[in-house]
Amino acid sequence: MLFDLTLGRASQYWPLAVAIIDGERSVTFGELNLRVCRLAALLHHKGFRAGDRVAFLLPNCLEFLEVLFTCLRLGLIAVPLNTRLTVSELDAILEDSGARGVVGQRDLPQPNYRAEWQVTVGEEPLEGTDGDLPAAPFDPELVLGLFYTSGTTGVAKGVMLTHANWQATVPHFSQFIRMDRHEVCLHAAPMFHVADFPLILSAVQAGARQVTLPRFEPASFCKAVEQHAVTQTLLIPTMLNFVTLHSELAA
Repeated sequence: MLFDLTLGRASQYWPLAVAIIDGERSVTFGELNLRVCRLAALLHHKGFRAGDRVAFLLPNCLEFLEVLFTCLRLGLIAVPLNTRLTVSELDAILEDSGARGVVGQRDLPQPNYRAEWQVTVGEEPLEGTDGDLPAAPFDPELVLGLFYTSGTTGVAKGVMLTHANWQATVPHFSQFIRMDRHEVCLHAAPMFHVADFPLILSAVQAGARQVTLPRFEPASFCKAVEQHAVTQTLLIPTMLNFVTLHSELAA
């Protein structure tokens, strides 16, 4: 459901507009859609079907969006993983989710869990293939993702959020963060977290540009805001306090 309302729509209306800037990499909506469809074709060829789970342990980056929208394209259940968890915590979540696919990153913890399809970004490219694809599913009750709780009072539990849940969240989110195709959105908070996650869907649905910050630091945050003329971002109070106390900003 959400694929047609987000990347599917954006790639038709604004194929040449920049969708995401990740360091030195810049990708348009048309290019992002092509990369997603190729990755979806690969997984479809491998037998992945709607309801299968794909976990990804990634910082804020282009690959995060590629995997997420591949899940939306095929109706797979996305399992975004907290990059600050230990190997044992990650293994427990992966076992609980029953992930058929796992995408990790070379510089992050390496779980012992082994999936049917596994890619480590930084050691090998995240690539797809040409091939036919079924129509994107349009089922509001289809689970979009398993978002695991912090586990601060026990073992982390997966919360099921459907396409309808997120489609309801996007307009609500836009009530306090203005969103249209002229906005530039900075991901400073972790994209795996439900606080920042709506920014991804809202930005793509509106055709806005997204900029990723792999790790939050006041200096790199301020530099990104200036360099990319950022208009929208999301910070929790602690992050906002760090920014206001940053020495260069105070000067």
